Amino acid sequence: MSGSLDVWFKAPLSGSTVSGLLGSSKCYVNASGSVRSVAFTMDSSALNTDSAPADGMQCSLDTTKFANGTHQLKAVVTGTDGSTKTDIISVNVQNSATPTPTPAPTPTPSPTPSPTPTPSPTPSPTPTPSPTPTPTSGTTTPTAAPGSGSLDVWFKSPVAGATVKGLLNAGTSCWVNGSGVTRVAFFMDSTALNTDTAVSDGMQCVIDTTKFSNGTHQLKATAYDASGNSRSDVINVNVQNAATVTPTPTVTPTPTVTPTPTPSPTPTPTPSSGASTIALADILGQPKANTPFAQQSGYNGQVLGQYPAAKDIPETGINGTKLPNGETLRLGKVADPYNSASKVFAFQLAPNDASTSGSKRSEFELPPTVQNGKTYWIALSVNVQDWGTLVNGDAALFGTQVHSGDSNKGYSPSFALVTYGGPSGGRTFQVFRTWTTGGSQNTFKYPEIPIRFGQWTDFVFKFRHALDGSGLLQVWMDGQQIVDYAGPIGFDTPGYSDYAKFGYYNWSSFDSSRKVLLRSPVLVQDPTGSKYQASDLRALVQLAQ
Repeated sequence: MSGSLDVWFKAPLSGSTVSGLLGSSKCYVNASGSVRSVAFTMDSSALNTDSAPADGMQCSLDTTKFANGTHQLKAVVTGTDGSTKTDIISVNVQNSATPTPTPAPTPTPSPTPSPTPTPSPTPSPTPTPSPTPTPTSGTTTPTAAPGSGSLDVWFKSPVAGATVKGLLNAGTSCWVNGSGVTRVAFFMDSTALNTDTAVSDGMQCVIDTTKFSNGTHQLKATAYDASGNSRSDVINVNVQNAATVTPTPTVTPTPTVTPTPTPSPTPTPTPSSGASTIALADILGQPKANTPFAQQSGYNGQVLGQYPAAKDIPETGINGTKLPNGETLRLGKVADPYNSASKVFAFQLAPNDASTSGSKRSEFELPPTVQNGKTYWIALSVNVQDWGTLVNGDAALFGTQVHSGDSNKGYSPSFALVTYGGPSGGRTFQVFRTWTTGGSQNTFKYPEIPIRFGQWTDFVFKFRHALDGSGLLQVWMDGQQIVDYAGPIGFDTPGYSDYAKFGYYNWSSFDSSRKVLLRSPVLVQDPTGSKYQASDLRALVQLAQ
């Protein structure tokens, strides 16, 4: 594949559960640029190097040689000019009881959970905060310094979805790698942790997890280059500190690592409160993947030049020509990749598909019910299937958008999640906001955030269209607020109500198929503007899964 050097896993997916021997179609990457070889490693164990990329780039992984639990699978591609690019995903090894005797688990104690018992005097948490910073400086050496090249950053430890506890001090328990970096700032949710300005000895973070509640949190690293440009990597971690610190001598965490991230949102008793809190009369639209299309109403589909009402969408979906992944589905339902007993909506497009309303789109459209001056919520879960690196000029939105009721004006959505090819290669998204003044359109894009390919991500939007200071847009991603805006937003189109859409829409010329999964999309009105909270909407989304 032409383009700049890059590499990305096609199988297994990040966060997936693996067992037995993986090879060929079960473990491989795709890449762009002029590739000489790809080297694969699991944690620190070298697997194999594929030096014949012309016939595909496969890894050979015998998972029985690794302990059950979460591991880091890495692919490092080397270009013909000697430059390198890396992709890292987390996989959950789960082999039956027989492989467990493999002495591989013994390395697990070596990450020094045994020293961690020494902090078991931490039952008196007060002494811990002051002494622990001091050991930090002693543990700063083991991590790699950033490489040269264009600005980038990625977490090495903890891995996405890992369960963490106690103090993660500047060393191999919390660090990033990158390229072109002069300093890195670390955050947990909205709390600043530390900034590492001495990157030559590696880029480490310091987190006292006991200062955060148990459950899922967002750990972010923002790297800067010498010109002040920034790049961020964001992962979720699951904080689990026991009430009594002593029982935590970390032998069990390994098995628990992957299960915990998914349960952690669900245990929050909010699902039940969210369902009971949100009045049925306030739900303006809610496509349901686990209900037959024939029993649904209140929205329509848009794909391949067709506009069927919900009840007229075949249960087998709307299909087109066969795609490279072997599928023909363009709009419909598939099994949830994380829960085969449940269905989710699938929106898929190919470059040669027929246009719909002048562009390539696979979407649900709700009726025009959004009025200026009134408050609404949109919530949904999004799972973007890895589409590789997108070329310059590729432009699309996914998840949701709110469209002007007067389609003749040609206005962009009032807000959406957008992604672009080129420098970011379609590997990030931005929240996009629009407002109109005197018939002209103004747009604003928020900072780029990495797309968590192959993972479910919850989004909640609270918005109020208004062309004065009373307009509102607030956005939460997995429970963490990423946009908080008050001011003009929406359209100057008197007599028209606006409408919400869900799915995938590409308004450019693109060269590869795209697939986006959604679950539990919903539009809710808020009669008072403060009747509901973001947690209520997220709970409603999670309850419907």
